[in-house]
Amino acid sequence: MSKRSKSRDDGGDTDDDTEQQQQQQQQQQQDEECDEQQQQQDADSEHQQQQQQELQEEQQQQNDMQEEQQQQQQQQQHIENLPGWVPQGQAEQQQQQQQQQQQPQQQQGTVL
Repeated sequence: MSKRSKSRDDGGDTDDDTEQQQQQQQQQQQDEECDEQQQQQDADSEHQQQQQQELQEEQQQQNDMQEEQQQQQQQQQHIENLPGWVPQGQAEQQQQQQQQQQQPQQQQGTVL
C-alpha cells in the first residue's frame, strides 16, 4: 500500500486514495477467485469420497452374496452327501470363492 503524503483534511490525497481503492478491489477479486478454487476442490474431494464409499458398499454386497453362496453350498453338501465326502468340483469352487473374497479388499487398500 502506498503511504499517504498528506492527511485527508488537506484534500491532497485523491491520487493515493484511488490507488488504494484499486488495490483493495484487486485483492477482493483474488480472494473471490481463491474461494471459487477452494469450493471446486471441496466438491472434487467430496465426489471422490462418495465414489469411494459406493465402491466399498458394492464390494460389501458382493462379499455378502459370496458368503451366502458358500453357506448354501455347505448346506447342500450336508443334505446331498454322506459325512466326509465332498463331490469333485465343489471343493474347488469353494476355494475359488474364498480367494475372490480376499481380493477386492486388497485392491481397495482399506479394510471393510
